[in-house]
Amino acid sequence: MNYILTLVFFFQILSIHAQDSLKCNLIPTKQESFPTNDITIENRIEIDSIFSKKFDILRVDLKKIDQQISSKTNFKDYLPILVALIAGLLALFQVKANIISSARIEWTQNLRKIVSQYLSEIMILNYNLRIVLDLGEKGKEQEAKDLYNKQTESFKKVFEYGNQIKLFLNNKKETEHSELQDCIQEYFNKATHGKGSTEIDELETMQEEIIFKSQQILKQSWEDAKTFKIKDIFKFSWK
Repeated sequence: MNYILTLVFFFQILSIHAQDSLKCNLIPTKQESFPTNDITIENRIEIDSIFSKKFDILRVDLKKIDQQISSKTNFKDYLPILVALIAGLLALFQVKANIISSARIEWTQNLRKIVSQYLSEIMILNYNLRIVLDLGEKGKEQEAKDLYNKQTESFKKVFEYGNQIKLFLNNKKETEHSELQDCIQEYFNKATHGKGSTEIDELETMQEEIIFKSQQILKQSWEDAKTFKIKDIFKFSWK
């Protein structure tokens, strides 16, 4: 590019020099000045003819120089290179967009799997806690106690899957992620401490809320994976 610009600048200087040279040739020196008192009509006609021819030559030369400059700086000459550069950049962007999209799809699938396991466990836990409550209300305290003690494994899985979900969430930037994380933590706290009917009702309500918020996050993630955005190209750095 610097070489081309140098050529353009050279031709421009050459054009200016050519114009100045031609103008100088057209201005008569003192020795060549015409004695105006002795000029006849025939001489004037001859002089006008000479000047006219020189000006015609000047126009032709300037036109040729201008065409040479234009040919050197014609945008069409750079068009193939420009197209190749744009195509290369678009290809690079597309590759990175595909990587981002694949990462999002994988993230969505993994989160969906863990959320599914988590919801299955809290549904089972809610059901068993409801039975424990019913047994206690019927006076079957020992059966209720035994069944509650058997829920240790369910509590463990709920805690484990809940923490795995939290690792997928970005609670600092995404409001829905933060809300889901709070719901998961609140559910676990209530499930391990609450045994009354009111607490069981709240657990079932929170279960529906967790399902709803999880669906929102998964849906948005899937939409983002399908949608290409220029800003996403610069959001993720190459590893």
